[in-house]
Amino acid sequence: MLRFAVLLLTIPLAAQSPTGKWSVGIHGGTPELTGNYSDSGSLTNFNIKDDFNLEKDSMGLGLRLDYLGVRFGFSLDYGVYDYAGQSRINRTFEIAGQKFEAGMNVTSSLKNTAFDFSGTVKVLRADKAWLGVDLGVQVWSLDVKADGVASVSGIDITEKVNVNESYTVPIPQIGVSCGYQCLNDRLVLGARARFLAYSGASYTRFIGDVRYYVTPWLGLRVFADIQSLDAPDSSIISDVEAKLDRNALGFGVVARW
Repeated sequence: MLRFAVLLLTIPLAAQSPTGKWSVGIHGGTPELTGNYSDSGSLTNFNIKDDFNLEKDSMGLGLRLDYLGVRFGFSLDYGVYDYAGQSRINRTFEIAGQKFEAGMNVTSSLKNTAFDFSGTVKVLRADKAWLGVDLGVQVWSLDVKADGVASVSGIDITEKVNVNESYTVPIPQIGVSCGYQCLNDRLVLGARARFLAYSGASYTRFIGDVRYYVTPWLGLRVFADIQSLDAPDSSIISDVEAKLDRNALGFGVVARW
């Protein structure tokens, strides 16, 4: 799907006038993760916060490239975000076929590598504002590790559980976007909204982006990215229920030409 979207975008980009703007930037800020996952056909039933106490482990860094022309545009975003947690679980559950018994001390980590591509077609244009439709894809690469050690009176014994799994999650990005410029184009505002629904499951995403250029080519950027996935029991996969909220507030520097 990503290759198809890039191909659709490349054709009109080649035909439009060279009055478009390019920008590239570096940004920081690790998203907050909350959610739960359960499979009624097994013992798999865990909560990211309650069971693993996963928190931000470092400030994530990302790169972003934007092009915005008269009629078309696109954006590429890449970031790596780390999480870590330690907890003593109070119930028994499974992950990837491994059983974590109640009372175990669990050390866990998660690395989330996120790639985001979006192409935009402007459908309404004014002098300083525009409204468009978007098509793209976001891909999450998730590296999950969890080590459980049973203990008696604080002394570790031989019962240990280890999980080391990797997952790739593609999420189609379909929605609308808008932009506005003022203060002699020094202040650039943007917003995007995404929505998907299938068989009772839903995915929403809202993005706000504010950039202020202290010089004609160098600026500061602040953004918010709020995502929510809600898949009720058996809506996507039989016997599986999942909910995930991924909320980010970040900042960075950006250059344009």
